[in-house]
Amino acid sequence: MFLLVLLLLWPWLAACAEPAYEFRLSTVASPVQRDGPVVRLSAAQQKKLWGKMAPPAVQAQDRQARAVAPADQLPKAAATTLPGFPSLAGPPPPRPERLPEPLKVLRYSPQSSGNNSGALQITFSQPMVELGKAVVKPPVELVPTPPGQWRWLDARTLSFEPKGRWPRSTDYQVTIQAGLRSARGSELGQSTQWHFTTSPVRAYFQVESESWQPRISVTFDQRFDPVAMLKHLTLEGPDGAVGLRPAPHEKGDDPERGLYLVPASKLLKGSNYRLTLAAGAPSLEGPLSTSEAQCKEFTTPSPLEFVKLTEEFSP
Repeated sequence: MFLLVLLLLWPWLAACAEPAYEFRLSTVASPVQRDGPVVRLSAAQQKKLWGKMAPPAVQAQDRQARAVAPADQLPKAAATTLPGFPSLAGPPPPRPERLPEPLKVLRYSPQSSGNNSGALQITFSQPMVELGKAVVKPPVELVPTPPGQWRWLDARTLSFEPKGRWPRSTDYQVTIQAGLRSARGSELGQSTQWHFTTSPVRAYFQVESESWQPRISVTFDQRFDPVAMLKHLTLEGPDGAVGLRPAPHEKGDDPERGLYLVPASKLLKGSNYRLTLAAGAPSLEGPLSTSEAQCKEFTTPSPLEFVKLTEEFSP
């Protein structure tokens, strides 16, 4: 009878009993699949739930690890003393000595050989004079020194401008001696030397084309000695060397710039000839002479010949 009553009342007793909760923590490879909806508990429900849970057991080793030593047993920090700034009352510390930069020659021109027509210019690395100061004694040796003027283009650049143009057929030597001082007191450590050369004599030939005893004009790009230059001129053809003699002057001739000649005898008709200014031709402007021969080839006109007579008749 008791069992029958118990079976009849069991659903009612199960509904009235307080639910029991069990929590289990574990590590899973994938998220747990929920069977139903998620219900958010209120604050009162959460407090009631946590109140039914037994406090977690604390192991003895955990209590020892969490123990905190008393304050009087903790180690004390060592006293730290920061260095103070130096006092400004005394004299300032000496500054390190700065050595002056040495004086240098940065660039110069001209440097090559040829028909140099520009001024000689030298640029230093430091100011050498005050602006506008005239050149009393140039700090540069120029040998030979043609007529001209030294002047400072700025505080660092010195210039020499020849009067007219540089004399040709000349080798110029330029020297800046060591020990030269700048306006700052710096010295040039070592000497600077270089040279440049102006061009030797250049000849230009012109020969009449319609003559068997043509007039020959030889003009030059600088002053020359006619007697010395005539010794270096030769005319050669199929019959050997041909003598040359001065030609009568004509209007437009410039005896200071050229020679005007004619062959001593008539040349062969329809023949090739060569007019040559030999190497070593001198100049009156400088000591240098020509290093190579300069030539001009020409052909005399052929003799007049009867070729053909053609008669034309008009109707």
